[in-house]
Amino acid sequence: MRAGAFNKYIDFLSKNKTPDAIGARKVEFENVFNQKVPASIRDIQTTEKYFDNSVLSKTELIISVRYNSLINEKLVIEYQGRKYEIIKINNIYAQNKQLLIAVKGFDNE
Repeated sequence: MRAGAFNKYIDFLSKNKTPDAIGARKVEFENVFNQKVPASIRDIQTTEKYFDNSVLSKTELIISVRYNSLINEKLVIEYQGRKYEIIKINNIYAQNKQLLIAVKGFDNE
């Protein structure tokens, strides 16, 4: 880990499904930590699809954060107003110091 490498800030959100007034399931996101988490972010792939005169883009990122045992693959990451689904979490050298997280853009955005 280099000093100053974690120069971006992200939120970890948990996905909660609650029924609304009609009884349909409504998805709400709740912040897991009470503050933003410092991270290093690399863009590895961006693809664009043209569909019905609009552009749909998919983004995949590699996010590096300090180790925290509360971080798991059920969480959602929010960065710059966009939500990302966690694909894989890699604990570097199993030393519980740093996590590499592979994410992709949320499908329903």
